[in-house]
Amino acid sequence: MRRSVQISALLMLFFAPLAAPQAAQTGGCIDLSLSITPPVVCCGQPVTMQAAATNCGDQNDKATLTITLLGPGMGMEFYVPVKVQAGQTKSVTRDFTLPSYAPPGTYTVMVNVTSKREGTDSAMASVTMMQCQ
Repeated sequence: MRRSVQISALLMLFFAPLAAPQAAQTGGCIDLSLSITPPVVCCGQPVTMQAAATNCGDQNDKATLTITLLGPGMGMEFYVPVKVQAGQTKSVTRDFTLPSYAPPGTYTVMVNVTSKREGTDSAMASVTMMQCQ
């Protein structure tokens, strides 16, 4: 009898239905695009930067855009927090004018985005400032 109980217990373990695996917790998914218009300006002309963060995940997310402007003799950095619904895009537009004392040359705009759900992406664009009379 003892042996049959042990065999029955083993058979129950072997043929017992397997538990369904739990759904994996998805991490964040953020895609970033960046545009600078116009790409060439004269000293003192405004420039428009547009960054668009798309939540390609299946859950709402919060993210921070780190926007860095680097060029000859200057550098600036600022942060923009955004909330992005699942499957949606949040655009951030900033107009800026390079200072009149800034030397002519190419200025690089770098944008990094990091979400609370650990999604990351980055993009880079440039604007060329010419000395115009």
